[in-house]
Amino acid sequence: MTGMSSLMGNTRWHCPHLRPVPFFTNVTDSYRLSRAGRLRTDLGGLYFNAVFMLALAGIYTATSSEVLLLVIAFTHLEMLEQLMPFVRFDGYFILSDWVEIPNLAQQSQRQTLC
Repeated sequence: MTGMSSLMGNTRWHCPHLRPVPFFTNVTDSYRLSRAGRLRTDLGGLYFNAVFMLALAGIYTATSSEVLLLVIAFTHLEMLEQLMPFVRFDGYFILSDWVEIPNLAQQSQRQTLC
């Protein structure tokens, strides 16, 4: 078993393209934008997922591959996870920019402790 795990470790080491690559964009300068501009920036990830799902739906209609329906369903779940305002995902920043309160988590902690 040790040989198998070291073989798998070596395979991952030599084939870094097998690892998923997270998409990340530094949007620090978006705080110079207006409220609407910041909201558009915050919604960018959800927009990308929606376009991705539409492309998958188009491929599904052409191929009838049911695996694509599963990927679309998981992408919906991922979008719901991104909208959670309790952790610093997209939903947190959307809510923070919508109500125009910077550091929303600190402000809410102050309000609940008073």
